[in-house]
Amino acid sequence: MCWITGLVVLLGWLGAAPPAFGQTTNGRFVITVRDPSGAVVAGASVSVTNEGTKQTITGTTTDSGTFTTPLLPVGTYSVTVEADGFTKSVIENLSLNVGQEYGVTATLQVGGASDVITVSGGEALLQTTNAEVRNTVNARQTQELPLLTRSPLTLVQLQAGVNGRLANTNTVINGQRASTTVVTQDGINIQDNFIRANAIDFSPNNPTVAGVGEATIITSNATADVAGSSAVRFVTPAGTEEFHGEVFWFHRNKVLNANSFFNNAAGIPRPNFIRNQFGFQLGGPVGIPGGPRIKNLFFFATFEGIRQRSQSGLTTTVLTPDARRGVFTYIDNAGVRRTIDLLALRGISIDPTIASFIARVPNQSNLTTVGDGLNTTGLQIVRSTPFDRDTSAYRVDYNPSPRHHLEFIYRRAGETIGRTDIDTTFNNPVIVNNVGPTNFGAAAWVWSISPRFNNEIRFGANFTAPFFNVNRSQNPPFFLSGLPFTNPDVTFLPQGRDTQIVTIIDNASLQLGAHSLRFGVQFDWLKVRPYNEAGTVPTLGLSQQVLGVGGNPAALTATLFPGGINVTQLQTANTFLALYSGAIGSLSRTFNVNAARPTAGFDPTAAQTRDLRLNQLGTYITDQWRIHPRVTVNLGVRYDYITPLSEANAFALLPVNPAGATTAQTLLNPNGIVNFAGRFWRPDRNNFAPNVSVAWDIKGLGQPTVLRGGYSLAYVNDEAIRAADNSILTNPGLSTSLAPTLAQIQAAGPRLSNATNLINTLLAPPPFNVPYSYASQFAITTNTAFGSPDRNLQTPFYQQWNVSLEREIFRDAVLTVRYVGNRSTNLIRAIDLNQLDVINNGFAADVARARQNGFLALAATGVFNPAFNPAIPGSQPLTVFPNLAGGGLLTNATVRNLIQTGEAGSLAGIYITNRLTGSVVFQPNPNALATNILGNSGFSNYHGLQVEFRRRFSRSIAGDFLVQANYTYSKTLTNTAGTGQTRFEALLDNNQPSLENSRAPFDIPHIFKANGIYELPFGQGKTLDPGNGFLRRLVGGFQVGFFLEIGSGPPFGIYSRRGTINRVTGGTRGDLNTVDTTLTRGQLQRLVGIFRTPRGLFFINPNVINFDGRAVQPDGQAPFNGQVFFNPAPGRAGSLQRFILNGPRRYNLDMNIVKRTPINERVNTELRFEFFNTFNSPIFNVGDQNVNATNFGRVTSTFNGPRNIQVAFKIIF
Repeated sequence: MCWITGLVVLLGWLGAAPPAFGQTTNGRFVITVRDPSGAVVAGASVSVTNEGTKQTITGTTTDSGTFTTPLLPVGTYSVTVEADGFTKSVIENLSLNVGQEYGVTATLQVGGASDVITVSGGEALLQTTNAEVRNTVNARQTQELPLLTRSPLTLVQLQAGVNGRLANTNTVINGQRASTTVVTQDGINIQDNFIRANAIDFSPNNPTVAGVGEATIITSNATADVAGSSAVRFVTPAGTEEFHGEVFWFHRNKVLNANSFFNNAAGIPRPNFIRNQFGFQLGGPVGIPGGPRIKNLFFFATFEGIRQRSQSGLTTTVLTPDARRGVFTYIDNAGVRRTIDLLALRGISIDPTIASFIARVPNQSNLTTVGDGLNTTGLQIVRSTPFDRDTSAYRVDYNPSPRHHLEFIYRRAGETIGRTDIDTTFNNPVIVNNVGPTNFGAAAWVWSISPRFNNEIRFGANFTAPFFNVNRSQNPPFFLSGLPFTNPDVTFLPQGRDTQIVTIIDNASLQLGAHSLRFGVQFDWLKVRPYNEAGTVPTLGLSQQVLGVGGNPAALTATLFPGGINVTQLQTANTFLALYSGAIGSLSRTFNVNAARPTAGFDPTAAQTRDLRLNQLGTYITDQWRIHPRVTVNLGVRYDYITPLSEANAFALLPVNPAGATTAQTLLNPNGIVNFAGRFWRPDRNNFAPNVSVAWDIKGLGQPTVLRGGYSLAYVNDEAIRAADNSILTNPGLSTSLAPTLAQIQAAGPRLSNATNLINTLLAPPPFNVPYSYASQFAITTNTAFGSPDRNLQTPFYQQWNVSLEREIFRDAVLTVRYVGNRSTNLIRAIDLNQLDVINNGFAADVARARQNGFLALAATGVFNPAFNPAIPGSQPLTVFPNLAGGGLLTNATVRNLIQTGEAGSLAGIYITNRLTGSVVFQPNPNALATNILGNSGFSNYHGLQVEFRRRFSRSIAGDFLVQANYTYSKTLTNTAGTGQTRFEALLDNNQPSLENSRAPFDIPHIFKANGIYELPFGQGKTLDPGNGFLRRLVGGFQVGFFLEIGSGPPFGIYSRRGTINRVTGGTRGDLNTVDTTLTRGQLQRLVGIFRTPRGLFFINPNVINFDGRAVQPDGQAPFNGQVFFNPAPGRAGSLQRFILNGPRRYNLDMNIVKRTPINERVNTELRFEFFNTFNSPIFNVGDQNVNATNFGRVTSTFNGPRNIQVAFKIIF
């Protein structure tokens, strides 16, 4: 690898960067000068001037008639071209965007040097230099399109190939995982680099519209200087020679908002809501307005604040007045309502701790639909949800000479959000808050070393600390569970993380004749320190199981209740007796090893912490070769190296790899050992990514036309930190939970008054043993899993390609038709290697026999009994169950239920976790429930047709307007959803990996989008100018903006969620088991729609749903009339592919109406009305369906919110 090191050193010496031209915030012009015949003009003088700062650079065209500028700050420029024998040509108002190569063609006319021809350029319409698929959302779109939260991240949704607002998942670009997109501000990454699953939708920096000048989105085939599969780049606005600014206020409230669909249906009024978003932005030269100024020094500053107060309802369970004082209410066997004093019955008083808990529960109720209506009832409370955020940004630019440009940027953000979803107690306001301080800084120096060679050095850092805080002076000594009412204690404990990224970028470009070379290097140092106190406070559980033991009163019997009492109410009475007496039947506590003192063992006060490190290096070189005045070839290569994730203090545990063993062999070795580790996989350094593209500016087709095509490779960070961190945390040892047995609790005194002794005796820190064996840990608990990243984990990559034809169909408008594709074969995915086997050992077949026995017994005796009964014709002897401990416990209710439903996999899991496997072998590693490996087993394929129309803002007789519209027809196939942060997706069956192949959960075949800004043709200088000053103010200045989106419904699957072949766990394994069906895909799709019935709202035709709300008949019964779905048999997986159906079509329209009124020549006011979900059209939530659930196919919520109306006012100067 010595030559690689040499290349890196060479590029570093020259000055360069990986996301170089991509991560720079600058751009450049490629200016071609032609004569009237179309021939190029060599030696022409070119000057390029920033219209805001008046900074000018000059040069001459080469023999190929081109002049490529050095890197220039984003802004508006004019280009002046002069040559002997020709008139001077001036092109004004050229908008240079982030990382853009703006191709400008100046056609000179024959004439004298004193003649000047001036034209207005505007934004680039055609891309004539490479095959990069990119779009820049300009400052006007950013500021004037309707954006509900004023987050510039929403602007990504405007682009072709982007699924987000209509999907049930986080936003993705061209079918590629969201985690692989890189989002930067001023060249520095601003993402949450610990959790990247929502990398496009969320940034802890909370960028604001006021702090973003424009947004550039690269969706495919970025040039070699760009990192990631796609990129979103924001730039902080810069000051200019003139003072400009605005003060703004945006407001929403309950009165302006519509009510939700289901609130209206239920007669629930609109909840209280008020939101104010306010701030300012100001930029200009440093100095006194109208007074002295510092030459070439400019500033920009902005502040934006949010103050939002909303209400959310919470349904709680409270005690009746009698129950608060120990009096139990029941209905006797004759139906008579009676009361009995449980305290007097057992001669006790309410435990003091319990009394204090009851005192904290409101003594009121307003809901009779909650609780049993006798001793517990409901209380609907409304709580305030505070949301405060402040974001500020400051930028200074200095041009000490035409060859040097300096910029300095600092941003700060902070927020406090009340979390009513976590604090589900009676607190108002809630005491759990999400806080997120962020500090960002960047500095850059752009040096034009010579007219042909320039360099940019950029340094930046982004420090974020999202944290969930609990506002109480100290934690209680313990939490209580098992309460028959809503717990007044918040049992959630603080957690969060400190994430830091430090970046150095060096970019350079060199012009050598027809070759434009760019090269660069970038270093990122990532540091993440997660923190979690969960479980560290002991939890004591109330239980009637310990009544009559250790000083607790004896359990109640039915004979004590006058008039008699049924079993259910007797259970409830004993629950209340356990409450009043403080009878403790369970204990639990989590212990962590203190990272600062690992040899001291488990510390009851320590939180779970880690110090994770990951570094990234990227370097590139690319040659833009003008092989012909109209043909440009780009040849580049990029090298990316993402270091293995490591724990800075080697404070992590991993299975020990014996010499010569693979990670998979290590995990499946029953004699495996776990020990400390610092680095989690071996370096993967062979990450060279070619990048090739061609752009042909076609002549002779009437209007300007460009044909472009390219192929590239992009290495990506696909949850490299969080996925690996989860894999490592699978291994117990540095964190452990104690849960004493019932016998141990009974022996120690199971009373709440004895809580201190119980905690000290049974929840003392356990022994700390590292290293340890799989067998020793499995002996402690059978719910033990071990995990490891593959020691040969590779850096994932996407192959990307596209072909596009762009044509300027009329002035200021371009139509693009493109095919975009990408493919990856090594995406990150964690799976369980230790899947239980129910096929090769004959267990599934024996479950099928037992199931048949049970149904025969049910028909003969009325009882489902899976045991062999020779007296029943057709009953078969069982061959595997006898080899299980206790013969498989065939009389156990849980076992019988799983046999009746045919869930061989789930049943095997029960036997494993309860040590009942006997001589039956279910797993390759019997000393682990699961052995999870994080590897590169994921693949993805995307193909898309994209048609886009763009019209840049320009004048017309009908009014001035800007329009961007696009249509995408696409398909994404994959074997892994890739939407979860841990990337853990255990297979349904390791022996049938093809079962995982399906459409992606974010695959939306058809999407049409359109956005635009339209200035009405009334007012001064417009087509319809009334001429009168008053009338001009009255009718002028009106503008309309909109964002429309129409698309197919998101994909969903039909599942049995049965463990017929593997055990069922949340979202993986048997939980993804589908169904069998008698219908084709087309027939199934015709069942999907919106069906309004007396039984409710459905999105699957109710004709295929049974009377009990399920889509299947109970096991053992004949199908109902209309049944089309069927549960799979034992040992089999459902035959229906996942995500095979699409929900009903979705659409949304947001729009605004703006009225600008001039106060004088320099000051304007703006009044804006914005309508989100303009027509208040509900998009009903459609998700995966379980045929065994009683709400199959039922619509219970909406995907979007009701119409919101936002009012805004601005003073612009």
